[in-house]
Amino acid sequence: MLYISGSQFAGQLFSGDFTFNNVKTISFGAFAFASITGTTTTAQFTFPSCETIDLYAFENNLHSLTINLPECTTIRASAFSLARLQQISAPKVTTLEMAAFNACSIREISFPNVSIIPNYCFANTRLLSTAYFPNCISISSAAFQGC
Repeated sequence: MLYISGSQFAGQLFSGDFTFNNVKTISFGAFAFASITGTTTTAQFTFPSCETIDLYAFENNLHSLTINLPECTTIRASAFSLARLQQISAPKVTTLEMAAFNACSIREISFPNVSIIPNYCFANTRLLSTAYFPNCISISSAAFQGC
């Protein structure tokens, strides 16, 4: 499978931890409004080959989520907007788009290869306490608005 199509799992109930091998792109709204519960209090999704998280892919999911994206380079606009995201591991990300993590519940972020943080990228992410961007050269004025 090269991609998870738009809204394919939107609104679905998930139980357990998942690995999606051979997925290159998670498309528009693929997991939006999904109810996700794991074997513990946080479900874990792993996408070993994914390169792009598309618009609204995990928007407004309803339960705590940990995402592992070892090969991802791009997180598109509003991909995790309003998501109950506990942790994300995406060490190769170079591109974050506007509002990618707007109003999500993440507490710590680390994107060592991101050089530009766009407008509203982490706006209203009120639980955010630690951000690590060692190669950042530009932070848009509203990137962390409301934090």
